[in-house]
Amino acid sequence: ASGSESLIESFQQEWLELIESPAALLLDQLQPHALRVLDTWRSQGIDLILATHRQQRPALLRQLGRLDLLSRFEHILPSDYRAGAQGKAASVSDALGSAASDVWAWIGDTPVDVLAAGHLHCRSWVVTCGVRDADVFLGLPYDLLATDLAALPPVSQAA
Repeated sequence: ASGSESLIESFQQEWLELIESPAALLLDQLQPHALRVLDTWRSQGIDLILATHRQQRPALLRQLGRLDLLSRFEHILPSDYRAGAQGKAASVSDALGSAASDVWAWIGDTPVDVLAAGHLHCRSWVVTCGVRDADVFLGLPYDLLATDLAALPPVSQAA
């Protein structure tokens, strides 16, 4: 070991505190048509689950409320970023129990999301409207790549 582990851990902790600060959270905005897409899926009987590496649940819930997203998800599942994709998938699996095998697709905007979908053996749909562009996902086993939620195919056509 190089001794840099504690520096990396310190940087990651400071970065998390920064991106979860009230000022940073105010910068988050909804994708165009995101509420319409989520509402369409819910009207089709699709249960929506939010799996996130956000660590401060009260701040997360306030943010989701501010963005009018809170009521659109059946489950909101934070997991420790240090557990990576396996931890993110485990949070979904633990919450759903035997129903975890029914997860149809994982839609995400990070490489961790793509890998978490693999742990659950479900489709991985990537949206590139966040801070990452398509190049970040090169070589990863995703099934579909789109610019945002509205660009995803209707679930009835993608089955």
